[in-house]
Amino acid sequence: MLTPVKPGQRPHCYICGSTSNLTEDHVPPKCFFPTNQRQNLFSADSCKECHRRLSMDDEATRIWLSSAASASPTGKWIFRNEVLPSLRKKPKLLENVRKFLAPSKRQTPHGIVEANLINFPQARMIPFIRRITKALLYRFHPTYDYFSDHFNVAYQFETPANVTKVRSLIPYLTGMSRGIGVFKVWHGIPSEKPMGGLWIFLFYEAVCFICLHGKDEKFTPKYPAGYSEWPELPKHL
Repeated sequence: MLTPVKPGQRPHCYICGSTSNLTEDHVPPKCFFPTNQRQNLFSADSCKECHRRLSMDDEATRIWLSSAASASPTGKWIFRNEVLPSLRKKPKLLENVRKFLAPSKRQTPHGIVEANLINFPQARMIPFIRRITKALLYRFHPTYDYFSDHFNVAYQFETPANVTKVRSLIPYLTGMSRGIGVFKVWHGIPSEKPMGGLWIFLFYEAVCFICLHGKDEKFTPKYPAGYSEWPELPKHL
């Protein structure tokens, strides 16, 4: 697959580089937020064709992230008031979600309890994090050519306590957030010889990802055997 070339003018689609038929893509998607927390969200320009292919991905990732056992009160509200009604209305979506349910034991103040957790496939989550990273690069680092970068979603932590493993990096990064307990991001690109960067994302105070990107081959991700991303995603994502 050919990598698109960074256009010489803005605005352009942050995914494929097209300069025509542009619309606005919110990152994270609007549906991650309650309606009263959708002001001043992060966004990036995208062409209508790339944007059209992302709507199902928005819903799928919202289901998984908001279902985290340790999700913030906002995350739990989204799951209870937005995700569950959506699943009831869409039998095919519910059937797809059931495929990823797995029993798990969790320690709680009342002892160990059993619950069904949604094991979201990495091949859906990795391109979502790549998308968020590219969109925010487009917005906050307009001169940086990320079109020629490799993107490696290097780590994933599913409990907020594990964020301490990367806490030592946070003082050196720029932090931003949107929503109350919805989305936080820390990022940094060296001002001298900007050849890559580091991004840390936290969703609903429960699920954390690190994305490393750069032009060196060392940033090339290594996927497990059988890894295959969802074919309906934009081809340059």
